[in-house]
Amino acid sequence: MKISVTDIPQSGLSLAEDIPAQAMDVERPDIHYAAPVHVAVHAARDLNTVCLRIAVRGSFQGECARCLEEVTFPVGKEFETVLPVKGTRVIDIAELVRDELVLDYPARILCRQDCRGICPECGRNRNTAVCRCQSG
Repeated sequence: MKISVTDIPQSGLSLAEDIPAQAMDVERPDIHYAAPVHVAVHAARDLNTVCLRIAVRGSFQGECARCLEEVTFPVGKEFETVLPVKGTRVIDIAELVRDELVLDYPARILCRQDCRGICPECGRNRNTAVCRCQSG
């Protein structure tokens, strides 16, 4: 999603689009999006700046680092940014969204904070089954 600065009228411009995660390069080996990310933008312009209000909605899946269960995380983010008009012809909204999404990713994906993980001896998920091993 790109917006030409000259296309932003005095009254502002509102756009919405579903953008595939692959097009924004927001996936990483442990994070995958099953559906496109919904992006809504309102752009306002004055003589020197463009103000963008951006809302992002979607969800990503990943594997818990402790128990290896598949986990879905909702993505709901709203942010504003102001860019100078001088020297800016086209604004790449997908790039701005990508930066915001990637900064919010967890360092480690966990299904929940108190995840007990997998028993190293029998391989059972300690969250769903009782383990009688010495380490369990």
